[in-house]
Amino acid sequence: MFESGQETASFSGHSGEATAIASHPSGDILASVGVDKSYIFYDLTTNTIATQILTDSVAGFHPDGHLFAAGGIDGQIKMFDVKTGTNAANLESTGPIEAISFSENGTWLASAAKGSTSVSVWDLRKAAVIHTIDIASPILALQWEYTGQFLAIAGPSGLVVQHYSKSTKEWSEPLKSAMPSLAVGWGLNASSIYCLDTEGSVTTLTPH
Repeated sequence: MFESGQETASFSGHSGEATAIASHPSGDILASVGVDKSYIFYDLTTNTIATQILTDSVAGFHPDGHLFAAGGIDGQIKMFDVKTGTNAANLESTGPIEAISFSENGTWLASAAKGSTSVSVWDLRKAAVIHTIDIASPILALQWEYTGQFLAIAGPSGLVVQHYSKSTKEWSEPLKSAMPSLAVGWGLNASSIYCLDTEGSVTTLTPH
């Protein structure tokens, strides 16, 4: 951990490499997932390990901060209660999980399996897939913007933005770029998209 360019804390709870990290909405908790098939919660107010539970692969916090999702190589997306560490629910995917992203309203979760060309959009209230998006190329990263209506989907063949209209309840594709993207993030008020390409460069795009 760094603040103003100075290291303030260092954690080494995993038996091996950490493969993903996620920040709690409060800013007081950091989570990591490792090759040792565990996730760890770190209390950033005391710089100590708070909890460690077995799981693996990608991770993310629910926007309300009460749930933590961990996607595994077994194809399961496991939901854990942040306070108790108990397994609250499991979602079954088609293969090892490559990417997950919660919508900001906390109702939907987008996920993609490793090597897959399609995204599953889950309704967490039903624990069921309500929509599938196929972009015809492998997917590496997913990110909802703050309204939960636009989903950025990135991969080595390019970037796609899908839009869900609440009024018509239909999906459209306002942006498609051939720029190879390893990671993706939304700018302020979703006015821009930041893409990390295969050369390590960051490019800014206008989504709509």
